[in-house]
Amino acid sequence: MKFNIFKNTSGQTLLESLLAITVIVVGVVSLISLLVNARVSAEASLEEAVAGQIGRETIEAVRFIRDSNWLKREAGLGVNYYDGLRGGSDADDYNGIYAWNPEGSAETAVLFDFTDNSINDDSAIVYQDVMNYYRQSIIPQPGWVDTGFRRWVSLYPICFDTTTGLEYLLTSDGTNCAYDLEVGIQVIVQVQWKGRAGLVHDRLIEDRLYNWKYPEGDDFSDVVF
Repeated sequence: MKFNIFKNTSGQTLLESLLAITVIVVGVVSLISLLVNARVSAEASLEEAVAGQIGRETIEAVRFIRDSNWLKREAGLGVNYYDGLRGGSDADDYNGIYAWNPEGSAETAVLFDFTDNSINDDSAIVYQDVMNYYRQSIIPQPGWVDTGFRRWVSLYPICFDTTTGLEYLLTSDGTNCAYDLEVGIQVIVQVQWKGRAGLVHDRLIEDRLYNWKYPEGDDFSDVVF
């Protein structure tokens, strides 16, 4: 009996080639998909990091102004710790933008503007300057590029009810602590940007800064924060 060891060799070779090609294609597609997903994740992580830093910068600006007011008070100037941290004719406008002024002095370079009260206003745009720093200003400078980020801030007073011994927060413009004590400021920063596919992302960063150095009121000495 004779056996032909080469029988169906061409058919087997074709099948093996197809299987090999399929394995290679699947591997290449999986690798490309992995790389694309890695890039998307990296971009999303970078955007989240930038949004976080933009928000923290605003909180530090509030802290800087509060501390500067303390120094002015120590120098004998009649200032409140919240000067520059609210606007309006009745000083009860708490919503606006952090407007960095590159042309201003050390005292006026860090300030807040309460003219525009929406994150959709053009003044809420965060730019990137020629040195690749993120900037926000009422009057953008030549060469600044829109980053797609928007930033808006609310600076609501923190009130202290001396009768109940409880704190409470204001949540709208045109209000104040009235006969209660104002003990600090709640800083709420909203950062908004568009990611892939035009999806809008929002990040809220909140902190509370107290007027612990110069508390007001004769009956305030026993209050512990």
